[in-house]
Amino acid sequence: MRFEHCHYPQFFSFSSMPLVPPTQLPFNPYRPKPFSFDDLPEDLARLIIEEAVADPDAPEWSFACVSKAVRSWVEPILYRRVVLKTPLALHSFQRTLNSHPSKRADFFSTSVKSFWIGDPNLLDLTIVFDVLSACSGVTALSWCNFVEARDRRAEAESVHRWKTRHMGVFAFEEAQHCNGTVRRDPQTLQLRCALGTRQDSKSGFPGNNPPRSLYQSSPTRRTVVLENPLLP
Repeated sequence: MRFEHCHYPQFFSFSSMPLVPPTQLPFNPYRPKPFSFDDLPEDLARLIIEEAVADPDAPEWSFACVSKAVRSWVEPILYRRVVLKTPLALHSFQRTLNSHPSKRADFFSTSVKSFWIGDPNLLDLTIVFDVLSACSGVTALSWCNFVEARDRRAEAESVHRWKTRHMGVFAFEEAQHCNGTVRRDPQTLQLRCALGTRQDSKSGFPGNNPPRSLYQSSPTRRTVVLENPLLP
């Protein structure tokens, strides 16, 4: 194929070409207008945002960075369930407890309702119990221990202001399981923690009928009953 040089007339210029307007869609009165979140009433916008962050398995912490108003809406929901699996998470939460100028003084004692704590042998228990004492409104507490089950009496007695109504203590000795429950009356907090052994696993979970005494032990089963006053 051969291209030949074309000579344009001297009077021709690209600037003289008519401008073609961009293609515009015909007017449609039924086409929805762009949605603006600011157009919503504040109470409806707050309800939508609170529902968006309410998933405990995937909390949306990014909403707390939208504005101060939105932060005040979502933080009581985000802090309702606290999961402390690693030492870094524990130290970060302790730092937030010690310095929170944007929150009320009683924010954590009234907002935190549930705690999930990782293996206590990997965490500083002194910090753990300081955190629990500051969050006196906790109603559900659980931790998991993947090492040999052991007596928790001294550890639990370190917390004097618990108002806990349910506690799960999970201990595993050579891949075996145990269960634990808490019963509460107006004056005391009772912790019943059944710690399993290899022989317990043959008959299922231990501790279905905890003894009445404060502490009993046998070659195959240990049950710990703790009583702590709610007031120091």
